[in-house]
Amino acid sequence: MPLVSIFILSLSTTSCSWMGKRKTLFEEEGTADTQQAKSQMVPKAQYDQLLEKYDKLLKETKAPSLAEQYKSSSKPSASQEEVQLEMIDDLEKARRNELAETVDVFANEVAAKKQNQQNDDLQLQKELNLLKQAEGLLAQNRLDQALTILKDLESSKHGQIKVRAKFYLAEMLFSQNEFDLAMQLYEEILRQHAFSGLVIKSLGRLIACTDKLKLKKKNEKYHSILHDFFGEA
Repeated sequence: MPLVSIFILSLSTTSCSWMGKRKTLFEEEGTADTQQAKSQMVPKAQYDQLLEKYDKLLKETKAPSLAEQYKSSSKPSASQEEVQLEMIDDLEKARRNELAETVDVFANEVAAKKQNQQNDDLQLQKELNLLKQAEGLLAQNRLDQALTILKDLESSKHGQIKVRAKFYLAEMLFSQNEFDLAMQLYEEILRQHAFSGLVIKSLGRLIACTDKLKLKKKNEKYHSILHDFFGEA
């Protein structure tokens, strides 16, 4: 056999052998891929069941409509309700605290007024006792001691005490023939304490003072007041 024929036969044999192996490899790969695909496939019944569950899930989780969104936005969520309830509780506590503070302030004001009234009553009683003491000193002609007490009582905030102290001071001056100074005090009683029953007595003393001081016009004036408004005493 020629050498060329032997070489061609050898190549043909080798090529056929390689092709056979290549085919076998492709077949094996195809078989493996097919088996893997089969292992990953899901039965139709199971697939239908999964699809049904998926559709149901979509229906349950579908986006809310505009109307539903509006309704949900108008209704407070659970957390919003909790915040609102806390705010209401805080407002209620604040209202109770404010009411308690108002009651306390009112009670304190009432207590303070009551205490002030008690203090005022005590002061009035003290001044009445001093006025009575001054009257006793005047009756005993102890003018210096009476003068000290009456000068203090003249600044009293109680009108009746004040006007009586002023009248007794004027009487002291009148008894000492200090008619000019006495007249000034009697005139103050007329101007500042017209409510007092001592006005008539003060008018009588003013008539006497103006007569002693030869003040004819003032004397006529006080006579006219006494006659026109109070009548002859």
